Amino acid sequence: MTLADYLASLPRRTAQAEVLRQSEALGAAPRHARDTGDGGKVIEYYGFDALATKVFLEKGVVSGIRYSSGFPDAVRGVRIGMHGREVVAVLGRAQRPWPMPHPNIILLYDKPEFLRIDVDRDSERVIDIYR
Repeated sequence: MTLADYLASLPRRTAQAEVLRQSEALGAAPRHARDTGDGGKVIEYYGFDALATKVFLEKGVVSGIRYSSGFPDAVRGVRIGMHGREVVAVLGRAQRPWPMPHPNIILLYDKPEFLRIDVDRDSERVIDIYR
């Protein structure tokens, strides 16, 4: 298994210590960081910069994952740079609309697990994937 394979299938609620242990076993030393988000909330994550991935942590477990341009693998069959039509061909139509205005097209899927696909309005290409 490669680090990219591990990150593409990393389950939410995985313990922080397990993420670190498995990452190190696969030869990675993720960057641990804390940022202040909207409303002053502290956001803690591991940054896998070489793979353009952030693993967000809350109360010691994985709460979400963001894959950006540079992530080499598919996430549930979707790759960064795919055309929005290809995403719909793989996953079907979005299961619900994004609830507020956004500069990108947001495709939301809740089943079998949460998945958010951000598609650039101009190029209609996937720019971010969130799990």
